[in-house]
Amino acid sequence: MASQIASRLGKKVSAVLWRFEQLRKKGFTVPRPTSPKPNAHRKVTDEELLAVARAGLSIPEIATKLGIATQNAHRRINRLIEQS
Repeated sequence: MASQIASRLGKKVSAVLWRFEQLRKKGFTVPRPTSPKPNAHRKVTDEELLAVARAGLSIPEIATKLGIATQNAHRRINRLIEQS
């Protein structure tokens, strides 16, 4: 999480971690991510994707369950719908 913040702000990771520590000392808490980080190398078959989609889950829930990015899940589901 700190590395993502640092890259968006153009700062060093150590600077972000230092700021988090300063906030913790003052009583603030930094929540942990609630879902696993998407795996860019995760290979999900169309059959896996369709099986989870047929279960009635939302696209963010599908992405979380399969460990892929939400945008990737959305794009692939739309492509599969257009093909059928």
